[in-house]
Amino acid sequence: VQYLAAGYISLEISNGAATYHDTTNSTVYRWSRDRFVEHQSLATSGALHFEAFVIDAVQYIGVANGFHNSTMYRWSASEFVLQQVLAPALELDGFLVDGIHYLAVHHGWMDQLGVQVQHEGITIYRWSEASATIDAPIGTTTNG
Repeated sequence: VQYLAAGYISLEISNGAATYHDTTNSTVYRWSRDRFVEHQSLATSGALHFEAFVIDAVQYIGVANGFHNSTMYRWSASEFVLQQVLAPALELDGFLVDGIHYLAVHHGWMDQLGVQVQHEGITIYRWSEASATIDAPIGTTTNG
């Protein structure tokens, strides 16, 4: 089964003033025969990036929320459930090196208009098989 996750950010301009709106939910769509259909809603806020990855035959979705805590969801029977809360991020990237799973978290935030991005570096986390969560960081880069 294939899934697609989607969120959005919008900007409303009225009388010369801009107002940022982020969704409190993102939708996971499931492929059904010849099209994607709504499967479930995930609690997100300002979702900027979705990263799907598989660890030990379990599907995960990481959601980079640029304004609030980012989240990681785990597939459980028939839906994705919250697995772990992470710091706000602009992007998440899962990767595998020598059989060990890692997650790169691109830290940063956006201003309240959703226009300006502040990059604060990248932290690499190692996956803990014992707790099925990311562990303490193993390395960090910073801007500057």
